[in-house]
Amino acid sequence: MKARALSNAQMRAADEYTIVKLGVPSEVLMRRAGLALADEVEAATKKLKAGKVLVVCGTGNNGGDGYVCAQELINRGICAEVYAAEGELSIDCAREKERYKGDYSRHICGAIIVDCLFGTGFRAKLPVCFRRLLKKLILPART
Repeated sequence: MKARALSNAQMRAADEYTIVKLGVPSEVLMRRAGLALADEVEAATKKLKAGKVLVVCGTGNNGGDGYVCAQELINRGICAEVYAAEGELSIDCAREKERYKGDYSRHICGAIIVDCLFGTGFRAKLPVCFRRLLKKLILPART
């Protein structure tokens, strides 16, 4: 079966349907997303024989997925750290950040960098703090 990508609006609708109509808590969805991401990152670390993983976490639910992923990688014995974006956290993101027991990085460096900055809540206007963060992510790749 061919996988199909959903638009932001379709993904938000799918999440809302799952939470409201099916009664699956957002916490469960976030755990599932973070664990699935950890599976993919773990496979990449093995394939690439990569060292440290840096998970760049935003302030919304995508950031929460990142905290779950980073903690799971640590639980699996993979060297992982979080670079945390500044700003007000969503309720779900704050909960997962509180649960995260690993280290934080102040620098954008890692053999694998996992982007958990923006999800379906992204809007076209980027706050200044995120513009600076994205420059840190992009500029090292050009050198």
